[in-house]
Amino acid sequence: MESIADAPRTAMLKCPLCGNDMYAVVAHADRYGFPGRWNYCLGCSFVWLADLPAEDAYAKFYNGEYRELTARFGRKGDIEENQRRYGRDLAKTIVPHSMGRARILDVGGGSGIVASEVMKTAMSRGASAPTVHIIEPNVEDAKRAAMLGFSVVPKPTLDTYDMILVCRTIDHVTDPAALLRSLAAVCHPQTILYVDHVDFESVIEKSLEGGLHVDHPSNFLVETFLGFVAARGFEVKYMYFPRESSCIGYVLAYTGARPLRPVRRTSVLRRIVHP
Repeated sequence: MESIADAPRTAMLKCPLCGNDMYAVVAHADRYGFPGRWNYCLGCSFVWLADLPAEDAYAKFYNGEYRELTARFGRKGDIEENQRRYGRDLAKTIVPHSMGRARILDVGGGSGIVASEVMKTAMSRGASAPTVHIIEPNVEDAKRAAMLGFSVVPKPTLDTYDMILVCRTIDHVTDPAALLRSLAAVCHPQTILYVDHVDFESVIEKSLEGGLHVDHPSNFLVETFLGFVAARGFEVKYMYFPRESSCIGYVLAYTGARPLRPVRRTSVLRRIVHP
């Protein structure tokens, strides 16, 4: 089977978040042993995979060797049960703030388990059955989501959505700024957007390369993420810390774009260079 390690790469020499071309190269391989330069932005402290595989190579990766790699290196246990628990906990947090929300978009929604839990919780509290659209590149997961009755779409198809979920997904995105621009376009003033990201500062405590992997080309510190979403026009309503997870979640509302303020966490850079 062809490996993403052998795929052609494109050099990403500017920060995908702030456009800064001043950076530190902090690693040359990831936890799988795949070669590639990882850059730390000296403007906003974002960490990204600078030797980026092509989009079609990523598509093959997620429909192929990704499952094997995550089974070998990732969290042990029942993945689907973990997703159900995550969905139930998330639903308890966001549904009380979103009663009556009838149009849901789940970006990177997998097999639809999280969206299903959110929908069930909303309906158990009296909400009408929502319309749920799921964007999922993995073919098998998309089929399972469709079997649950959800509409699998390649991109947002409604003018606006009432709730947008981006669970365990933004780290996998090669251009987070483009993703948030596309979501801002389908938000209305009352839209609830939930996004989480891996807390990069915590996952590199033991090892930098142990916290880097080709399936997470985008890596955020908390301060970096807060500045990023504010610059894209989103206001943080509250933060959410899922149990038994390295993720940090945010409930956001769209309010209009602002300038991106610099975030310089030199203490983190020092720890990367001198662990």
